Amino acid sequence: PWFPDTQRQLSQVLTTRCLQLLTTKLRFNICNLEASHLRNTDILDLAERIVNGIPDELAYAAKHWAHHLSAVGSSDEVSFELDKFFQHSLLHWLEVISLLGQVGGALKAIAVAERYAQVCLHPMCI
Repeated sequence: PWFPDTQRQLSQVLTTRCLQLLTTKLRFNICNLEASHLRNTDILDLAERIVNGIPDELAYAAKHWAHHLSAVGSSDEVSFELDKFFQHSLLHWLEVISLLGQVGGALKAIAVAERYAQVCLHPMCI
C-alpha cells in the first residue's frame, strides 16, 4: 500500500526529474520550423517534426510536471528546480506545449506552480 510520505517522496523525485529534463533539453525552435508565425495546422509535416524534435520523455515531462508538483510538500530541491525552470525555460516549454496541442494544460500547470509558491515558498515555510 502507498502511504502519504511515500507518494510525496515519489512525486518530489518525479517533479525534480521532469523540471531538470525540461531545463536541460528544451530549446528555441525545437522542431526546426521554418516560420514561427504559422499556425500548427498550417505546418504539413508537424507530426513528423514533433516525433523527431520532441523525445517521448521530454513530452511526458512537459505535460506532467505540474501533476507531480501538485502532490509535493515543501522541498528546497523542487523549489530550486522550479525557479530555474521559470527563469530559463518557460517560453520554450510553452512552445512545446503548443506543438503538442496541450495549451489548456499550460494554464493549469502555471496555476499549480503558483499555488506551490504561495504555500511552500511563503516566508513562514522557509
